[in-house]
Amino acid sequence: MQTSGEVKLASFSNIQSYIRGTILAQPADHIRAPTIDRFLSLDSLYEDEAREKYHLAHLITALFIDRLEDPIDEAYSFGRTHELINPSLPTRPGDFIRGLIFFTETHRKKIVRELMTKLTIYRNGPTPRRLGNLALS
Repeated sequence: MQTSGEVKLASFSNIQSYIRGTILAQPADHIRAPTIDRFLSLDSLYEDEAREKYHLAHLITALFIDRLEDPIDEAYSFGRTHELINPSLPTRPGDFIRGLIFFTETHRKKIVRELMTKLTIYRNGPTPRRLGNLALS
């Protein structure tokens, strides 16, 4: 349908944002604490740590994606079998998703920032918001 002109992609960035949000909405309870702690401790200002941080971001993101892959695997396979999905795309939906969210350097930096926020909250708990002298959680 997409090649016939019946369906057109309205916004690639909206799709990426939706997928990234869905991935990051997954609980982090299946990711080992030492992996999270190491990721959070790395400083991207140092080249060797930046490389390791990106590697861990890719690993952690893959763990989140794995949880999402099973429910969509059947539909994705159906789409590939019936040529509804471009045959040049990856055979596994998880590989397709990883390609979308790690598409460019800008996307890679964004996922690292978002993982930093998510995993910091996961490890430390949410920061209470303050309203006057009252703390709200």
